[in-house]
This record gives sequence, C-alpha cells and structure tokens, in this order.
Amino acid sequence: MEPNSVRSRRTHQKSRLGCRNCKRRRVKCDEKKPACSNCQHHGISCDFTASLPASPSRATSDPDEPQRRPASKYRFRASGYQSQLSRTSTPASETSTASTGVQCDDPSIRPDGLSLADLQLFHHFVTSTYRTLAEDAHGWELWQVHVPQWSMTFSSILHLLLAFSALHCGHQQPASALELRNRYIAQADQHFTFGVSTVTSILSQFELTPENAQPIYIAAILICFVYFARGPPPGEYLVFSDTGQAEWLVLLRGVRLIVTTRHQHIFKGVMAPSDADEGMMKQRYISPEWLEIWRGDQRQLLEVRQLVRQRSADFVQGDMYVSLVDSLMQTFEDAYVKMSAHRERVGLTQIIVGWLYRLPEAYISLLQEKQPPALVILAHWSCLLQYMRSVWYMRGWDYHVIDGVQRFLPWDWKEWALWSLRRIQSIEHPG
Repeated sequence: MEPNSVRSRRTHQKSRLGCRNCKRRRVKCDEKKPACSNCQHHGISCDFTASLPASPSRATSDPDEPQRRPASKYRFRASGYQSQLSRTSTPASETSTASTGVQCDDPSIRPDGLSLADLQLFHHFVTSTYRTLAEDAHGWELWQVHVPQWSMTFSSILHLLLAFSALHCGHQQPASALELRNRYIAQADQHFTFGVSTVTSILSQFELTPENAQPIYIAAILICFVYFARGPPPGEYLVFSDTGQAEWLVLLRGVRLIVTTRHQHIFKGVMAPSDADEGMMKQRYISPEWLEIWRGDQRQLLEVRQLVRQRSADFVQGDMYVSLVDSLMQTFEDAYVKMSAHRERVGLTQIIVGWLYRLPEAYISLLQEKQPPALVILAHWSCLLQYMRSVWYMRGWDYHVIDGVQRFLPWDWKEWALWSLRRIQSIEHPG
C-alpha cells in the first residue's frame, strides 16, 4: 500500500428489522431465524419465533413497547429417555456428582422442546413435589401456581423445576428399581445443565432487573434444592470441603448476590412473608417437650462459647467466634419455636440454612483452613439438620457434615464434636 493512500471506509446499511429484545437492550441483532443468537443465548422468547414475519410498520415501532407473549414458547418432541435407557442408565455412584457444578453449559443439547417424559415431570411437580418445598398454603400456592407460570417464560425455571421433580420421582422409587432411578437422574442432569447455564449467564452479564428479580431468585433457590436432593457428595460439606472452597458455597453466594441486589423487588407480592408465620415467630413460644431439650442445647452452646473465646488466636477472632455462637443459639431457639407450632419441617429450611447464608467470609476462610474452633461451631450447627430428616432432599446431610468435621479435628478437640454426634444419633425428641 502506498504511504499516502487513504483506505476507503467500508459502508454498511443499518437495519431496523432486529428483534424487540435486542432493540430494548440496544445491542446488535443478527436477525437469525427462527430466533436470533442473543435471544437463544439468554433463553428468552424472540420475535422471530412468531409464525408470520413482522410487517414493516410493526418492525419500526417503539422498541420500548411491551412485547406480546407468543402463543407457545415450547414445542413437543419425541422422548429419547426410553430408547436411550441403556445408554443413560449408569450406576448411582457415577451419576451422583455429574451435574453439581455451576459450569456445565453443553452446547450440543438445546432446550427447544418438551417431551412426554418432561410433561410427566411437570405434572408430578404441580401435583406432588411442590408440597415438599413449603410448609403452608401460602407457600404451596407459590410453588404450585406462580412458579410453574413463570417457567413458561423463564426457561431456567422450567428446566430446574423438571430437574427437581425428576429427583423426587427417583427418590420415591424402591431401592430395587435402580434402573428407573438412574433414568430419573439422567433426566435431572440434562435439565439441570440447561437451567444453570441460563442463570449464570444472566448474573455474569449483570442483567438482573426489577422485572426478572423474582424468577431469577427462584431459579437460584431451585439450584440449591437440586444440590441437596442429589445427596451429600464425597468430600463436600456445604461450607468447606476436603480441598478448600465448597461447591455449594458458590451457589449460596449466587443467592446472596441476587438478594442483596434486588431485595425490595423479590420479597413482595406472592413472595411476601406470611403474616401468620411472622406472628408465630414473634410470640417466641416453645412447648414444654421442646423446652427441656432447648435448655440442654443452650447449656452446651454456652460451654462452646467459652471454649472458642479462650482458644482463639486473637481477640478479633475470638469476638467473631462468640458472635457466631450467639447467633447459633438464636437459630436453635427459632427452630424450637417453629417446631412447637407443629408446622411442616420444610419450614425449618430458612431458619437452619439461613444461618449459613449469614456467615461472614472471615469465618468461612477459617473453615476452609480447618481451624478447630470454626469446625466445632459448625458441628453444633449440624445438629439442627436432624430435624429435617422428614424432608426428602435433606436426608443424610446431618451425618455427612458432622463426619466431615470429625475428619479434620485434632484429637484434643474431638470430644467437642462427640456431643453433636450423640445429638444426631438420639431419637429421644418430640416429632
């Protein structure tokens, strides 16, 4: 090229025929049919899926105008689970950890249709599984009516809902039906992959808005529920693991990010707290049969409080440990208040798991370092999980966490975990 030559500028013709979603987000639309690449990437409905092309006058309308919902986002497809049973049915030990990660986007599988097997899972969710996610009619309505409605426009919820339902179906099968259980696990794996990839894409691109805050929060909660339902994975103990950071902790932080960013847009309307539940917790009533057990737990926790204060590395660390024990005592009391009201045990989830949700990062780091005081506190928290054994997706987690703690405690600290183990093994409690 000559030094003085001027490169001619390539001209291009602008198009006003992009889909409405791309116009609203002010990004370039590649106008691919039947759905543009941007809409496919985010798992949302695209204008181009309509049966008739948009007219010129429609295409140049205001991009902020509300989008008309298509008549049907999903189409039926033949189920491959029956014909692929021999290929997808693997031993439970091999499938139990196949899809618990958050980076599992498989581009070879596309969520563009619903099979008969999927419809069966959907039916099972709205007739049975939904009741295992809430303790009263207020919560049941959310999970039976509103969440399935959201799943029609938020594909992540649909796939996570189907994954959880598949695991529930597998749980209900007898132990002898291993082949059928593995089929449900295979279905859960596939749907979990789709659901997680969509949620992580939205969070990574900071596309959490007031409009999608509630559905995205529900999707994140379903991810955590699916993790529990898969059963305790070897070497993973919710907030620490054999090798450092726990997988479930990553999921919990995703929920925390959503809540802290859009709290006022999440817990309102159909997701507003129940007035009856708030009134019950304010009364602070503990029945006599639970009160005796609570007093014994309180005495033990006060001893732990003194222990971690005396054996902390410094005053700052000691103050943090004491604060955590105090909050754990409050969590124990809240659990006994809830159980005294004879509510469904699934209602304990927000109380017991809520304690993990509020853990400071400094304490989590000490857990990952396997510091004895931090492990002892977690061991005492794990006692509460025994009260959730009637919740199908929480079974086995109490023993699993306490076993993980005992593995890393020095000999001179193990006696403090033995109390927790005895409490978990005890069946001498009401309910």
